[in-house]
Parts: sequence; structure tokens; C-alpha cells
Amino acid sequence: MNTQSLLIALVAVQFFVHALVWAMTAHMARRWHSTAGHLALFWLCLGLGLGLFVPPWDSGSALRNLADLLIIAAAMSEHRAQALHWGHQPPLRRYAAGLALAAALIAA
Repeated sequence: MNTQSLLIALVAVQFFVHALVWAMTAHMARRWHSTAGHLALFWLCLGLGLGLFVPPWDSGSALRNLADLLIIAAAMSEHRAQALHWGHQPPLRRYAAGLALAAALIAA
């Protein structure tokens, strides 16, 4: 494993730890808030997406495309978490449509 792959793997592990911390925080507070759940999902998707880049897959391969889609899903989850934190209730359909569009573009 080269130095760049090792660095990417270590950052992915750090993201998994962030996801675990958000989930543990929600559990210790004895209530699960949508914001905490979406932030845990954000870190989990980001860690999985980044972890799929180790080893580096060829552009256009199924695992590389999945990694790209997970990183986009992570960004959408973070956006929804921030919206929920500020009291907005954006519909999930908007995010599902965005993810479907991203999947179509990645597939093309």
C-alpha cells in the first residue's frame, strides 16, 4: 500500500469514528434527533465512499462509481441535517431526485 492510499484509509477510519461519536451522542442523550441521525449518516457515507478509493479503482468501475455516489449522498445528508437544525423540513423527495440524477450522470 502506497503512502497516499494509507492516508486515504486513515481519513476514512477517522470519518467512521465521527459517525460513531454522533450515534453514541444521540444514544447517551436518550433521544435520537433527526439532525444527529443525518450527521451520523453523513460521516458514515463519507467514510464508506472514501474507503472505496483504497485501493484506487479505475475511473468508471462499479466500485469507483459507488464511491462517488456515496460521497454525493453524504453531502446531501449533511445539507438535510443543517436544514433540520435550523427548523426547516425539506422533503426527502428532493434528495431522492438529486441522488437519482447523480446516479444517472455517474452511469453515463
